[in-house]
Amino acid sequence: MTSPGVRRWAVVGLCLAVVASVPFRVIAGRDQRDLSRLVLGVYDVESDASGEFRWTMDRARLFVPSSARTLVLPIRSLAPVPQEVVVRLDGEAVDTVRLQDHDWHDLRYVLPRRRGAGRFLHLELRVSPTWHPPDDPRTLGVQLGRYAWAP
Repeated sequence: MTSPGVRRWAVVGLCLAVVASVPFRVIAGRDQRDLSRLVLGVYDVESDASGEFRWTMDRARLFVPSSARTLVLPIRSLAPVPQEVVVRLDGEAVDTVRLQDHDWHDLRYVLPRRRGAGRFLHLELRVSPTWHPPDDPRTLGVQLGRYAWAP
């Protein structure tokens, strides 16, 4: 038979072990998530005669697997004024595009090989100026079509 003191210390030890394991379980769970279909700073999917797209806000962020070597990013401006899109990869500006027409533009990038950079590259679009179409309360940037990458 064990004394109450021994049982108490056993419970405390078990609780400490569970608490100590939390950061390792969080890191393991984070590393297993697939962020490649996660896009931040965009509205819901819409479609028109040209296909499906999503409106961006002033900033949109997507995640590309670090194993990808190329990326094709279709964008289009429907703003009544020219717009500028700054493309940033992992925080570094890699392109600036001025959109003055309402045509689709395929932005094509060769992605760098990154050692130890994690499973995903972070691609950000910064759109200026944004605009407000009539009868739409949203603040819109540009249209983002179906993007694709290849190894």
